[in-house]
Amino acid sequence: MRLIRYGLLMSKEPQSFGEFLAERIRMYYDSDVDFAAAAGIKSSSSISRYVNGGIIPKVATLEQMAPALRMSARALIARAYPVTGSTIDGEPEPAATPAPPAFHPLALELDRLLRPESRVPDDKRASLTALVDSLIDPYRRYLRSGRKTV
Repeated sequence: MRLIRYGLLMSKEPQSFGEFLAERIRMYYDSDVDFAAAAGIKSSSSISRYVNGGIIPKVATLEQMAPALRMSARALIARAYPVTGSTIDGEPEPAATPAPPAFHPLALELDRLLRPESRVPDDKRASLTALVDSLIDPYRRYLRSGRKTV
């Protein structure tokens, strides 16, 4: 199990747009339906098609989704439609795959312990997962609320 659901660790390997979108949705929302409602998208089945790689959203839809994903429309469009060397409004396009962020040592250790291939027994892994969920849940709710710190 990756720590994506905790918002602590993003995968390091390049991703498809659907995988990227799924990670961002899981960071801030409990379900595709919640995300669709927050983004003002009428059909949550469209979100499923985007996540599963069936279709890439139109630019207007990406612009509508970006605030709900807490990112700029420009960055989201660049992820959906990567074109090297192009420009948008005369500015260089942002990199389609951002550099991996620096990880907190605790996040790396939790990732190692919670992976299915770890030697930690399943029952202990489930207990650790429940503990981490209970500790992080208040912060997850805060992030989903959209409040900004001053």
